[in-house]
Amino acid sequence: MAAIKQLQAEGICDDRVCVTGKSYGGYLSSWAIGHSDMFQAAVVMAPVGNIETHYGTSDGGYYADPLYLGTEPEFSRKRARELSPLQFIESAKTPTLFLQGKDDERCPKCQSEELFVSLYTAGDTRTELVLYPEEGHLFLGEGKPMCRADAAQRIIDWHESHLEQTPETSTPTAAENSVAQLEGVV
Repeated sequence: MAAIKQLQAEGICDDRVCVTGKSYGGYLSSWAIGHSDMFQAAVVMAPVGNIETHYGTSDGGYYADPLYLGTEPEFSRKRARELSPLQFIESAKTPTLFLQGKDDERCPKCQSEELFVSLYTAGDTRTELVLYPEEGHLFLGEGKPMCRADAAQRIIDWHESHLEQTPETSTPTAAENSVAQLEGVV
């Protein structure tokens, strides 16, 4: 965020800033929107949103999370809560799209669902959740072609629809909160 502020101060970029990330990038994106109002839109994909539940639901959480928390060999639930985006997501005001492989074992869908529901019920922040059936953690890069194409288009559309417009551009504004469940994506 310091780099963005520096680029803005130098006139290299303006206030039209979005954040997008997948896996650890999804963790960072959801953490960022819970701590800053700098972003006009966010796309969070396959995140770790709640480290405490990730520890027991991920295929690698039980051995990786203590290492990531710096509490190895023990798992500190207190530290996990302190570092979980879930603890801060309800204060987010950034319109956020969640994309998730329904069969993801690395960052299980419950991670996205918990962040989504918490943001959705916290107020009027625009949010959507898309679950891709029969897709795992690598849905964006190695998923079925239709899934990859859909996810890529949703990322572009989400950002474009939430960026404040300059006089020479015009894009429609976003509608209400919704949950999208894609069935039969090839």
